[in-house]
Amino acid sequence: MSVVDEDRIKETAELLSSLVSIPSMNPAFTADGSGGESKLADFVESQLQDLGLETQQHEVLPGRSNVFGRLRVPNSKGLLLLECHMDTVGVDTWGPAALEPRVEGTTLHGRGSCDAKGCLAGMLLAIRELAKHPADLAYDIGLLGVVDEEYRFRGILGFIEQEIQVTAAVIGEPTKLGLVTATKGAVRFTLQTKGRPAHSSQPHMGNNAIYQMVDVIQHLRETLDPRFAARSHPLVGYPTWAIGIIHGGHAANVIPETCEVVVDRRIIPGETSEGSIREFEEAMEQLAATKSDMHPSVASRDLADWPLDTAEDEAIVQAAMRALGAHNLPPEPQGVTYGTDASKLQVKSGVPCIVYGPGDIGYAHTDHERVDLTEVAQSADIYAQIAREFRP
Repeated sequence: MSVVDEDRIKETAELLSSLVSIPSMNPAFTADGSGGESKLADFVESQLQDLGLETQQHEVLPGRSNVFGRLRVPNSKGLLLLECHMDTVGVDTWGPAALEPRVEGTTLHGRGSCDAKGCLAGMLLAIRELAKHPADLAYDIGLLGVVDEEYRFRGILGFIEQEIQVTAAVIGEPTKLGLVTATKGAVRFTLQTKGRPAHSSQPHMGNNAIYQMVDVIQHLRETLDPRFAARSHPLVGYPTWAIGIIHGGHAANVIPETCEVVVDRRIIPGETSEGSIREFEEAMEQLAATKSDMHPSVASRDLADWPLDTAEDEAIVQAAMRALGAHNLPPEPQGVTYGTDASKLQVKSGVPCIVYGPGDIGYAHTDHERVDLTEVAQSADIYAQIAREFRP
């Protein structure tokens, strides 16, 4: 692993502190729906303009714009994109201190430091270096900061709609400097049972929708869990499902007429969102066939995200493996269980993608979010080296 000197750590800390101190909370995670990434987009754009890059902002949602900068190189063969989301989750119980970056040794604490402003800082530092010698590159280098990754990834989808031609992409997320080529996707949907209300003093006169849901959940676990455990992807493992929300009833003395649960189903490469939902429907139909008073259903489809699976022989993967090897970091491709913008760009636009960045996802979204500044500085070196190595 390369050694990072004190000056680099200081430069990295100053830039990342600036990024963390600029609020960019996704409005979906604030109590009053306030927030947004506009101030951070302006800051990133000013950084890119100072380096001589062509820049533009593209409004994806009211008051919320992606920012894109392009480093032009002589005789370019295309565009290598460095992409990172600018939004963060809320500060929750952390409070105002979350936006006051604090450095202890080589660790920087603050909301977004890990997810994913550490990656954004690394990409900006890489662009600083690459802009000094653009003739050394075979491809234009783009830096894209997007909105809304933490909620409905409308930032990357908005960029895709612009139809900017991208040859390959590096997506910034905390991977502990590991090369990620595979991620799980996610499908979220709501299951519903319907019963018959009655007074709680005469429960036999009703049909308790919560009791129905208990039977449904037990049946799904017995039916689907063994099936999922038998499937596996070499980098991301097996598919999973979990219930994160349940609603049922409205009064203690009324037998509940309806019950709903929200399912989060993580899919692996080779699976589809519709196929995943259909498995749940078939399992519930099997149960309903044995109980005349039960008709469970999928009440709504709330989110569908694709998995990522980039082949090792793709030029962007090979460039990253060479770059990591040159810096004495493990070059082997890895998989992660969380989703990123990479799958959207690859599935909808056919762009080969990898995921790479500093930080441990275990610190993301917590009240002790942090990142190692040494990793951030090293990520800048790797991002820059990937750009130099990328020559399909």
